[in-house]
Amino acid sequence: MNAAFDAFRKHANQNPELQRELIHIVEATQSFDLTALTALAQRENFNITVQDAEKFIAEIAENDDELSDFELEMVAAGAPINCGRGAKQL
Repeated sequence: MNAAFDAFRKHANQNPELQRELIHIVEATQSFDLTALTALAQRENFNITVQDAEKFIAEIAENDDELSDFELEMVAAGAPINCGRGAKQL
């Protein structure tokens, strides 16, 4: 698991303002835009790439890791993941 992405995930789960920004990204793009996500993470001083985000999401799905309440809300909203090569429905 990518340590920087995991640290960003934990940071986002503890930061309501950052959660609002993530929700805004989903609402604005009608998808979970990994490019915008990584730009936001980098702004918060977390060095992650789109590939890191893709790998992290795949690992969560594969390992059935527990999601936070906020992450469950994002998934429940049915926002597709936009990784630049097309959207993937969660």
